[in-house]
Amino acid sequence: MKYDDQQVRAWAASLDVAVGLLGFGFIGWLIDRWLGHAPWWMLGLGLLGLIGGSYRFIREAMAINRTSSDRYRRSRQTGRRPENPDRGDSPGV
Repeated sequence: MKYDDQQVRAWAASLDVAVGLLGFGFIGWLIDRWLGHAPWWMLGLGLLGLIGGSYRFIREAMAINRTSSDRYRRSRQTGRRPENPDRGDSPGV
């Protein structure tokens, strides 16, 4: 099964939220264990990771939408279906 570039970008963007939350939360947990301030560092850094991952997700989703809209708009102007070079499609008639 082949994936096009936009699918890969969408999956990567959605994983950014989870990785940000879990990664920063884990770092916060380590700091809490080291300093003995449970659970404040974990909560604070987990929230920071969630906000950062969500920001990146929204930014990437908007870029994917913009690319799809431009591709669709071009296909409507030329009367051809959108070209998808990742799947080996050629423009149809």
